[in-house]
Amino acid sequence: MNGFVFNNSLTIDCYQILQNNLSILDSLNSYTVDYSDIASRGIKLRKEGKDNSYAELKPAKGKNGIYFLYNISTYGTVRYFYIGINTLNEDSTQDLYTRLTQHFTAHNSGGLPAKLAKQHFLKQNIEPTDSKKASVENYMLNYLINNELQLTFYVLDEDIDKIKSLEKFLIKLLQPKLNTQLK
Repeated sequence: MNGFVFNNSLTIDCYQILQNNLSILDSLNSYTVDYSDIASRGIKLRKEGKDNSYAELKPAKGKNGIYFLYNISTYGTVRYFYIGINTLNEDSTQDLYTRLTQHFTAHNSGGLPAKLAKQHFLKQNIEPTDSKKASVENYMLNYLINNELQLTFYVLDEDIDKIKSLEKFLIKLLQPKLNTQLK
């Protein structure tokens, strides 16, 4: 039997684990947007001194949820880059909408471009100057744009522990490239 071992004693069939964890998403609508289009539009708008409205992400306002950044090859293969969640609770007033928008700008400390830049400097064991940091953050944003990523998100009404459990499971199952690099 193919399975995972939990608590060093209980083995559960992989299919059953998948069914239990993904059943949360079965009855929900998913929202898919083109990451590259939104991020590129944001760069253009910032140069013009305007803000990006992120209209495509409005269903996430005031909600909890899970999201996936991925691309699809010309052969139809899905390659996951990042899986994340957002949970509103007594410690956080940040909703899923705010969390998602962080990933579309280079200089937002909560977003992927800034996290990837920080990791880059940690690996190099150097303290970056502000201009060097901005340069690498912009490079990372362009890296994400050039990978023609899609962003799919689900608004979830589940309790926080279920959402965290789902994220943890999906990261283990799908092994997204950036989740494993950012550990």
